[in-house]
Parts: sequence; C-alpha cells; structure tokens
Amino acid sequence: MAAADRLVIVQKKVPDKAGERRGLPALLDSLDVTGAIVSMDALFAHIVDIKTVLKRKADYIVGIKGNQSTLEAKIYNFFEQAHAVNYEDDPGTRITKTGKGHGRTEERIVCVTKDLNGLP
Repeated sequence: MAAADRLVIVQKKVPDKAGERRGLPALLDSLDVTGAIVSMDALFAHIVDIKTVLKRKADYIVGIKGNQSTLEAKIYNFFEQAHAVNYEDDPGTRITKTGKGHGRTEERIVCVTKDLNGLP
C-alpha cells in the first residue's frame, strides 16, 4: 500500500475471526516481493511472520510496541549498548524526529542495523 498516494496494490480477506496475521502468506504469495522491503506494523513482530517474508527473499521493517515488553527491552538494550560504543559510523543509522500530534509531543527514534546476532 502506498498511503500517501492512496494506492492499495493488493489486499486479502481473511476468514471470519482469523486475524490479520493469518492472511500474510497469501498476501505475499500474490506479489513478487523479491528484493523489496516489506513494512509491517507491530502485529507482525513474530518470528514466524519474519520468516514468511524472508522466505520470499525480501527484507523487512517491523514496528515494536510497548505491549511486547520483553522484546522491546531487548531491542532497546541492543541499540543502547551499540550507541555507547559509537556504532554509528554511518549517520543514517540513528535518526530522531520530534513533533506534535494527537494532542501530545511525539518522539520517534529510528535505529538501523544489519547485524541482528545480538537479538533473539
């Protein structure tokens, strides 16, 4: 989906009460995502979903939220340790944006790494 352009490339209906995650394999089967970056919200931050994307030779971006407290804590720890030893040789590896939205101040931090060996 390209939200800014109001374009939906493909969507799949899942059986009643099945949940969105059950539709991921069929959705990916309907597209050639080879070499693409598949962006998913926190609902898809599960190993099985990530493997579903990787099997199709795509990369992924997945959101992590506080309701996955153990995973969130491990990721924060991973990047804080990396930040402490100045891993940011490339200036694009950590970006912070602050803005106002939904009646509150929001801070978004994006950290990027290709070395996931320290994460479960």
